[in-house]
Formats: sequence, structure tokens, C-alpha cells
Amino acid sequence: MSKLPTGAMRTKGVALLGVLRSFEALHGPAAYRTALASLPDELRDRIRLKSILGGSWYPIDEYRQIHLAAQRATGRGPDLARDLSREATLDDFRGIYRLLTFVLSPHGMLRKAPSAWSRYYDAGRVEIRDARDDHAIARFCDCDGFDTTLWQDVIGGCLGVLEACGGKEITFRVLAGGGDGDTAMEVETRWRA
Repeated sequence: MSKLPTGAMRTKGVALLGVLRSFEALHGPAAYRTALASLPDELRDRIRLKSILGGSWYPIDEYRQIHLAAQRATGRGPDLARDLSREATLDDFRGIYRLLTFVLSPHGMLRKAPSAWSRYYDAGRVEIRDARDDHAIARFCDCDGFDTTLWQDVIGGCLGVLEACGGKEITFRVLAGGGDGDTAMEVETRWRA
């Protein structure tokens, strides 16, 4: 694993593995191999040897590198990160988190967002503001090392959670931040139950 700069954020291996699975499922084995070939040797080797563990922590930069390799392989931009994260989240809710979809509404799931964040990232935080039955405003703070790609990944994960818990016609609007070099993002999301 790459040496972390002091204070660098990390993410759980489950996020890396989910995006890799989603990419191969949505874009096929050939695109997956192309993406892997463009990764740094050490990261590519760990993926091929299946030595990335779901419960271990990895540098946020490795997560970004996986997303960027997927973008290079498909010719798409940061919106691909949103699609991959959405699909990975929906896959989680078809499997290990399936029972939650029976008991939590989108509004109920939003109340759990701060604790859910800490299961995927070892720094940063989420504040839910103005949560109602059909919309909410969320602020993601102190996310050092994030760029547009990683912010789109966050939006995709949120989209997947809301969709898995019954939300329909879900929209997101970035109110502030969420770009390259921004350590925060504020979004408004709306849905129909």
C-alpha cells in the first residue's frame, strides 16, 4: 500500500472493490483490463492479486486513481464516477444491506448519513440540513484531497442509497463546492417516495 501523506484521507477497501466490480459489470472485461493496465504498477498488482481487503483502509488517492483509469478506458469524465458509485451502492443494497431497504425510507436513511460516512471514510463529516419527506440539504466537510471525480462519487453513492430505500425521480443540485480542490460540498436532493 502507498505511504500516506500526513493527514491524508483514507477510504475502506469495500469502496474500491465496489467501484471495480461496477465498472466491469457496466463496461465489460475488455474495458476493465484497459483500465487496470493504466494504473500504477503497485495498485494494479494488488487488484490482480485480490489483496485489497474490504475492511482495510486505503489512501483516497488510490480510489481516485481507479476512477481516473475507468474514465481513461471509456473516454468519459467525472460523471462516470457518479454512475459507478450509484451501481456499487445499489449492489450493496441488493446484498449485505438488503434488509435496510425494508425498514428505511429515504428520509430515514438520511438521518443515518453521518454514521454511514465514517464506515467508508476515516476523515471528513456529513451534516444533514433541512431534511424533509421529499428533500434534504447535505453538507460534506473537511474532505481533504477530494476533486470533482470524488465528489461525483459521493453524489452517486447518495443517489444509490436514496434509490435503494424507495426514492423515485431523484435529483441532486450542487449548491456550493464539489469541484477540484474543494474540501466541502453542499447539495440539495429531491425525490418522490
